[in-house]
Amino acid sequence: MTRQEEKNKATEDFLKDKDPNLISALGFGYMSGIKWADEHPNEQMIAKYLHEKKGYPIDLNGNLPTFDDLMEDCKTYNVYLKKQLIKKACEWFRGQEEIIGISFQEDFFERFKQAMEE
Repeated sequence: MTRQEEKNKATEDFLKDKDPNLISALGFGYMSGIKWADEHPNEQMIAKYLHEKKGYPIDLNGNLPTFDDLMEDCKTYNVYLKKQLIKKACEWFRGQEEIIGISFQEDFFERFKQAMEE
């Protein structure tokens, strides 16, 4: 739905059950209010929309992080994911009694972790 269609629908919904003698004036006033709101957006409402509807990582003050902050957070998160994957693989290996005749010792897991982190 385009923005104009949204405006028209909102105006129609607003004008339901209104006095037929006032519909023209109310409709004009309502559309004027929508136009003004579009031209003068509220930053707090934009931040709320981006956070709640689009999932943007906005801080408690409603500020969007900088690109560099996002990239640093991505790096940190990727390191976390990598460690979780290695941990899961080690747990899987520990759960195997024997794979192709190989019995795993604790030093294997340390060497495996080092190899995966390189």
